[in-house]
Amino acid sequence: MVRQFPDRFQVVGLAAGRNWRLLAGQIREFRPAVAAVEGEKEAEKLAEELIESGEKHWEEIQGSLSEAVKKAVDRLDLARRHEVEALKDRLENLEARLAMLEERMSSENRRNAGERSRWNSGPSPIWGGSRTLPSS
Repeated sequence: MVRQFPDRFQVVGLAAGRNWRLLAGQIREFRPAVAAVEGEKEAEKLAEELIESGEKHWEEIQGSLSEAVKKAVDRLDLARRHEVEALKDRLENLEARLAMLEERMSSENRRNAGERSRWNSGPSPIWGGSRTLPSS
């Protein structure tokens, strides 16, 4: 998808088990801010490869996959906290609107009940003064 729509997507991080050569090529192609490879030796080889080829655009290369994952999770947690706060605000707004609608419906029901009681007072001309349906 990123290759197909480079104007719509940006790779911000890459990780590649122990395949540092493949990761080096992807770093050159996508220019992520963070790259992670599993293992210290692989991280050193990756760094050497990128330095030798003149690639110095990344912010950091992580020596272990777990560190990169931890950073990504931390960023995701922060983003989710912001999303949760936005959802809470939206929920409060919806609850306030629902309370207004319930109050409006309650007022309307009270008004309609008053009209029904006026309408129901006295004998009914349709049923001959009786409040029950005629029996067959």
